[in-house]
Amino acid sequence: MIGDSQRRDEIREAFRPNTPVDTYELFAGRQSEISAIMDTISDLGAHIILYGERGVGKTSLARIVQVIFPPNRNHVFVSVNCDRNENFTALWKRVLRQINYTAPKYSRKIQFANNDEPSEWKIQHTLGDDYVQDRILISPDDLRILFGGVKQPFVIILDEFNVIEDEKVRGLVADTIKAFSDYSVPTTLFVVGVADSVDELISDHRSIERAVRQVHMERMKPKDLNEALQKCLDIAHVRATDEAANAIVRLSLGLPHYTHLLGREAALIAFSNGRDLIVGNDILTAIENAINYAQRSIISAYDTATRSFRDKTLHPQVLLACALAERDEMGYFTATEVKQRLYEITHRSHEVATFARHLTDFSSSKRGDILQRRGKPQSYQYRFENPLIEPFILMRGVRDRLIKYEKLTRLLV
Repeated sequence: MIGDSQRRDEIREAFRPNTPVDTYELFAGRQSEISAIMDTISDLGAHIILYGERGVGKTSLARIVQVIFPPNRNHVFVSVNCDRNENFTALWKRVLRQINYTAPKYSRKIQFANNDEPSEWKIQHTLGDDYVQDRILISPDDLRILFGGVKQPFVIILDEFNVIEDEKVRGLVADTIKAFSDYSVPTTLFVVGVADSVDELISDHRSIERAVRQVHMERMKPKDLNEALQKCLDIAHVRATDEAANAIVRLSLGLPHYTHLLGREAALIAFSNGRDLIVGNDILTAIENAINYAQRSIISAYDTATRSFRDKTLHPQVLLACALAERDEMGYFTATEVKQRLYEITHRSHEVATFARHLTDFSSSKRGDILQRRGKPQSYQYRFENPLIEPFILMRGVRDRLIKYEKLTRLLV
């Protein structure tokens, strides 16, 4: 019989709130995005830019493509996370050092792992060892010559590309894409980053539009989140009532991190109560646990936005109303939509003038810039700087009794 500790470990291993999903058994949805990426990799001279909000699963998607890509296609995948202060040469040195190959002694001819020469005539190298060790700078043309000289098809994933602050680096990556495309280099560059548009990721991207497949990742649809949840529950050998599963999906607001986090905590709570079935009441305790497991930066952002030295301020309620507000496809909402949700929370009618200062403060350093603001006075639109804080705000609203759990789940339908 499996011990309690081992059973808990099994449940924890079935959910991935803190790491990208890298097994297809846990992956759900995104079939159109997968098809677009797979087709692009197969198209010589074509490259990929995958962009969207933080927390929607871009890194997981990039990893799943590697897992399911047909092995007979012989592609070599290399992935690096970009660094904020990195220059173009440093970035590509890290890429090249991950590419292993073998070569006969006294020869510079590159032969990758599938050749069949006698092992005693081979020595192990990385492209970083032999190609870049004596180069102070690497240029897009250097990379074009290097990758154009090998028949092995590569897919180079540059993840978290948005953190690069140097516009020159972004421009050189665009130049590299153009050079690879113009010379039919059998290497696909796969750029992944947080952005609303390709403009925000790649400088002068219009010069490479014909060579790039732009893949936008939106938040996950409820049916796909439910599929992801059910896969995790199956692996954990746990079930959930429809009420409980729907609550987890609704509270996640399209962000898979919270589906995994709430699912894991609810499953552990059910197990602690001697059940393999998650019921509605388990979600309330799971919310409390999920708040405690939240990232420190999210907890700090919430506290900065809502703290007050006076009693009965509206900051927590207005912030909760923002998290519940109807929004457009870019995540923006208006003060009028906040007004409607604020009524649902406080059971009192508040004119926009009553909480306009709160929205202004949330959009400034005074309250930690928790919101972004665009537009003109009288027609401002707002959205959250970090989407991952939105479900946290909902859960804090329940825990702090700003709104009843049953009402919140109804509003999220």
